[in-house]
Amino acid sequence: SEVQESAPLKSYELVTKELLIEALKKDKGPDAELLSWEIISFTNKGDNYSSIVVGINVSYRKNKVNSECSYVGKLNPLRPNSFNTEAMEKSYTRETEVLDGVVEGMNYHLEQLGLDPIRTPKLFSRSLEKGREAFVTENLRVQGFKMYDRMKGMDLNHALFVVKELGRFHASSLVFEDSLPTKSILEIMKCREGPFDDMDDAGLEAFEKMFSSSGEAIGNFLKTSDSKYEKCSKWLLKYAHKLIQHFLDGYSPSNDQFEVLIHADCWTNNMLFKYNEDEIPVDFRFVDLQLSTKASATTDLNYFFFTSLNGDFRRKNLNTLITTYYETFSDVLRRAGKEPPFTYLELKQELHDRKSYGMAATMLVLQFTLAQGEDIPDIDTLTDDKLEDFVESQKKTFEKLTKREGPFQDRYIAVFDDMLDTNIFDEE
Repeated sequence: SEVQESAPLKSYELVTKELLIEALKKDKGPDAELLSWEIISFTNKGDNYSSIVVGINVSYRKNKVNSECSYVGKLNPLRPNSFNTEAMEKSYTRETEVLDGVVEGMNYHLEQLGLDPIRTPKLFSRSLEKGREAFVTENLRVQGFKMYDRMKGMDLNHALFVVKELGRFHASSLVFEDSLPTKSILEIMKCREGPFDDMDDAGLEAFEKMFSSSGEAIGNFLKTSDSKYEKCSKWLLKYAHKLIQHFLDGYSPSNDQFEVLIHADCWTNNMLFKYNEDEIPVDFRFVDLQLSTKASATTDLNYFFFTSLNGDFRRKNLNTLITTYYETFSDVLRRAGKEPPFTYLELKQELHDRKSYGMAATMLVLQFTLAQGEDIPDIDTLTDDKLEDFVESQKKTFEKLTKREGPFQDRYIAVFDDMLDTNIFDEE
């Protein structure tokens, strides 16, 4: 497997003695003494774009016995300043607050109901000095958890784990929020705004260019494809600049009854599974909650359905997945003495009405997801002065993807089969 190239040694300096002592004492107890540590490259190229993720092997002494343990560090990549720097730095505060205070509060209520805690990694320490952000969590890999192959659409066993945990995550956020004096989870977080709310004009312009480029590329491809996609192609070539708004709308609920705390980046790479001897998934964890915010529950669902499932599978199993989500969501709330804020049919309608968000998210995410080898984008080059070069590079990568069988057809083009029953492409 490929290992992160040109290891970012500067970021490794963010793993400090103080950060590890705090993690060790929280994990092993106050009498644990740090002896030494080693940082190891942890992810393959293309596994993580927003941060540097490393393994940290620690030697320590407790009760006069020397032992070893392992953690995961998530580090600021210390890239040159760009339109995305401010949002990226804030993401460390957002993620650690969710993993600590928010999930902790949700878990308290789940425990009262006799239910398992939310399946996220344990946070052991953090340093949020601006521009030098880092935090340490438990190492799920040594517990047998691993990432699903992002090139494949998930099967039913995996997808059911995801929608069940989304149901528990969303529902427990409502139970926890209702227990707060302010009745607002965002009020107890430093990052009260959405992950894209404070993006400046330069950031919005850069984002729009990335969406427009993707929209125009797929529009041109569909123009020479099956005639059933004609109206999709025309709309994309005319309105590609509107894709960014469809994406951002996903983080603003159209109806408060659907508003919950969402993961907000719910795709294959941000999930880990544990397997039995027959390679059947038996446990699950969500990771990378750096975009988590309040929005429609269907934002997570549409994002997952469109970015992580093959088209045929999605169409055949959609009702099963929605039903499973809704039953899990409703069960948590009813155990807490609360009625679900929306019905199953209202959920289905909201999912349908907001499919354009799923389409827009796919345009942005799948070009990264399906890239391999030299086509995997180098995010270090995504600076303000090189944005045009980055966009042009992505266009060329897209052209390569169109010539490949399998994932491109099953995941990318299949999205437009699902969009044909909406009225978005009727706009003139």
